[in-house]
Amino acid sequence: MVGDSTIAYEGDDTQTVVQPFSNGLRISTVLENSDAPTRYTYELPADVTPRLYTDGSAILESTFGDTGPDGESITLSYGMVGAPWATDANGTPVATHYEVSEGALIQVVETTSTTAYPVVADPTFCWGGMPSFPTQYTNEF
Repeated sequence: MVGDSTIAYEGDDTQTVVQPFSNGLRISTVLENSDAPTRYTYELPADVTPRLYTDGSAILESTFGDTGPDGESITLSYGMVGAPWATDANGTPVATHYEVSEGALIQVVETTSTTAYPVVADPTFCWGGMPSFPTQYTNEF
């Protein structure tokens, strides 16, 4: 435990620092050297799907009801994951992005031969959201 609520986990080539706050949590992954993995998978509950936005962020949502072409459904947003970022030991940004695979959110850190270690990569999860109704009903509210 680091401080009152921050927890640090140590691995062979990485450290992970988890810092909760009132409406979410920050996960800082520290790649210690070039042997560290460059893909970090964040498993989500089975009914939660991450959807990526063009700015790199992701929304975490579930859709309930008939999702077919004529069906009625409601989508509930549970929260957001901020756009990913990573920085090397010199303060130089390191390219990073999210991917979605089998319902999990994966942060890919694109280190190169010129990357100075350690590298810190950080997704921030924020909770809270709103339901999204089918278009034909939105004008009725």
